[in-house]
Amino acid sequence: MKSKMLILIFIVALLSFAGVSAFASHPLTTDDAGVLGTGNYELEVGYNNAFSDSDIRNITSGISLKQGITDKLDLGLSFPYQIDPVSNERFGEAALSLKFSLIKDLLAISYTNECGESSYALNAICSYEFKPFITHCNLGYLQSGDETINGITNYSAAIEYPLEKFDVVGEVLGNDDGTSQSGFANWLVGLRYKLNEKNIVSAGFGKSFKDASNNVVFGYHLNF
Repeated sequence: MKSKMLILIFIVALLSFAGVSAFASHPLTTDDAGVLGTGNYELEVGYNNAFSDSDIRNITSGISLKQGITDKLDLGLSFPYQIDPVSNERFGEAALSLKFSLIKDLLAISYTNECGESSYALNAICSYEFKPFITHCNLGYLQSGDETINGITNYSAAIEYPLEKFDVVGEVLGNDDGTSQSGFANWLVGLRYKLNEKNIVSAGFGKSFKDASNNVVFGYHLNF
């Protein structure tokens, strides 16, 4: 496990010596190092249909809105929504996020906190282009908010292959929580279709490395 973490840290350090414009979006979970810029906005709507290895279904949706506060800082707010199974309160905890650009379009750091919760997440982000591919690496830490509970280290790597109207994307995600369940968690492959410069629709299929569970995702992305 430690060797995997060292490899990922080495990749992030290596990529930090050169920069390129690169912007990831749905269906990727892996973040990109770009920020929106002052006065620009981004809206994403996502749908996730997950099936466990016992064929139990969990359908969720969510909306995320970001604004470029400065040329180096983005502010975001997201709202999850539970579709199935039905619960008395379908809306989950709203989350507030900040992303700060350290090196333009190359290296950034983000902070996320569910409103009202003491736990928070920090994430280091690196993006780089190896033509014709665009790559993104994330290395994050989820602080539990409880001194008796260990935090969780999260890591991921994503790749994009841009075409004229389509982007082909893929990613691998993992975590280290200090237990035997640590390691690579799941992978995802997907497509984005560019309706125009500002409107994008997307779809993806993901699967767990650890069991037979999988999920199908759909999304819409708007820049304005």
